[in-house]
Amino acid sequence: MNFDYTQFFETVGEDEDLVKELISIFLEQYPQMMENIETAIKNKKSDEIHQTAHKLKGSLSSMCAVPSLDQIIALETMAINQDLDNTEITYNKLKKCVNDLADELQDKMEVLS
Repeated sequence: MNFDYTQFFETVGEDEDLVKELISIFLEQYPQMMENIETAIKNKKSDEIHQTAHKLKGSLSSMCAVPSLDQIIALETMAINQDLDNTEITYNKLKKCVNDLADELQDKMEVLS
């Protein structure tokens, strides 16, 4: 399980419309954020990694997406410390977690619709 729906639902005040809206926004925006992180890693731009990772961390946190959240925090910490040696490895783990999360969120949207 890539996110805790029950906790997410409670966090948003048990508002199903808000859940659907937040999931839709995430599904729409996360590919660009991931692309930005990947480009920043390739260009060794720690400030850009940090900036985008921080934005993505907020989304993942609100969704109670612990596996993805763990990876984005690790990546953000690397960027803050300007320790970019293992960013590609961490990014690849993040990418798998986020893609799995997106699949799970898409399934949840179908159930909610």
